[in-house]
Amino acid sequence: MGKPMSTLSKHGTEVGRIEGLSSVTVYMNDGTVHKDSGNGWRCAGRVRECLTPADAYERAAEREAARYELAPCLAAYRRLLHSTVPQHRDRRRLHVSIAQHAGRVDDVLTDSLEVLCLHLDEADLATLCGAYRLAHFEATELLHSRS
Repeated sequence: MGKPMSTLSKHGTEVGRIEGLSSVTVYMNDGTVHKDSGNGWRCAGRVRECLTPADAYERAAEREAARYELAPCLAAYRRLLHSTVPQHRDRRRLHVSIAQHAGRVDDVLTDSLEVLCLHLDEADLATLCGAYRLAHFEATELLHSRS
């Protein structure tokens, strides 16, 4: 069995929140780090003793920002995904569908209506799928340039 669900309020106040492509990570003032990838909050770990929760959050936020600076197409896809689908659980499910269907609009549209129960405009979905394909191409190019 997986880890039990976590309740954020039991861990004090939120120090910071990082909304990734398809998940949300929260740093709490008691030093715990919680993550929701679409299946509820899970305790992902603790902040190292040499850092305060605020310092750990700042470092993680800087790493996340640097990641998107290196990959502007990924950053554009993320912004578009977040603006199209505000709920992170639905956003994750849509991203997985787009990735599984390699950005093919018709397949993603069918999935979004029948499986995900998301009613999205076909033009918005086509724009999102195009942005995904660019981000995927960019990631492939970055990977090849590093090897």
